[in-house]
This record gives sequence, C-alpha cells and structure tokens, in this order.
Amino acid sequence: MIENKLPEHLNKVFKLLPLGMDLPITGADMERLTGLDVRTIREHIRQLIVDYGIPVCGGRDNKQGGYYIPQNEVERLAGVLPLQKQYDQEHKRIHALLTADLKDWRKYMFSLSRESEQDLTHGLLDIVGKYLEGREKVKPRLTGLITAQQLKNELDIEYKTLQRWEKHGLRRYQPPIEDSKKIFYRVSDILIFLGVENGR
Repeated sequence: MIENKLPEHLNKVFKLLPLGMDLPITGADMERLTGLDVRTIREHIRQLIVDYGIPVCGGRDNKQGGYYIPQNEVERLAGVLPLQKQYDQEHKRIHALLTADLKDWRKYMFSLSRESEQDLTHGLLDIVGKYLEGREKVKPRLTGLITAQQLKNELDIEYKTLQRWEKHGLRRYQPPIEDSKKIFYRVSDILIFLGVENGR
C-alpha cells in the first residue's frame, strides 16, 4: 500500500490547520509556531491546495482572520467568496490595463519640462531603434509596400494602434476600386514614422 505523505516543509503548515471555520489559525500564529515568514506560509498553503488538493480556506481576506479546512459546502463557499471577489477585481484591473489609452492618461499629469520631454522622446526612439535592429530584416518587396495585416503581425500591434498612427501622420494606400478593402503602407514610411533615420 502506497503511503500518502506530505513533504516535511508542507506538513509543518498542514498539521496546524484546524478543521472548520469556527477557530481558524491566523498567519501570525503560524509564523510564530513554524518560524516561517508569512510569504513562505502563503506559498506552502498554495501548494497544499494546488498540488495536493487540500481545501484550505481563509487567509488575509477572511473575516475570521485565519486559515481552516472546511467541514461542509457552506464553509467552503465562505472561504471561496473572498477569492472570487479578488479574482473579479484582478480581472477588472487586467481589462483596464489592456484597454487603457497610452496617451490619454497624460491629462492627469502636470506638463513635463521641455528637457524631460526630449529625454523621454530620445529614450523611446532608442528603444524602438534597438528593437527594430534586433528583429530579422524585412524581406525586400518589389513595391516597397506591406499590408496592414502583415504590419500588425510584424510589429505585434492591434488595428487600433494603426489607426492612431494614421491620425499622427502615417499614410495609408488603398486601391481605387470600390470593392477593395485591402490597406497598404510603405515600409519606408513606417520606418521614418518610428524614428529610424532615412527609413532604412
């Protein structure tokens, strides 16, 4: 018969966990009894849950102020609810970050000094230049044109980014045919727009 045994470092935390939410053990008590810091205790509890399937509830968001192993579904849900709220908040945060306008936030700043603005601009151009140097060179194209889709793939950008670039001066080319929706850009225009000298 195979013995189910936890590694010693996890067992040190596991054996302190009470059954039921009435008398949870606090992180401070676990620190004192194990000699481990709170970050290590949280990581051990994460491993007990994820790697060993032990339903440990509670933590810093628990109103009871500690950890416990639930005895029934009510106690399990009481332990999951704070995590669900935290998950929802993190999801909103990620969504806000991904959809934030990278220029619009400046309205909340005091204006930068001219020198700071120049430093920032040169720094960004430096980064873009190094990035472009590090990538494989664009294969020669007979017309010197690249499609919007190819450009999005090449630079790993979204269509909204291309629209903003166009508003700031990047020229688009489109065949003079009503049914044609394909958009092209000149490679040299793109390189100049990104600050690469002479578009080469």
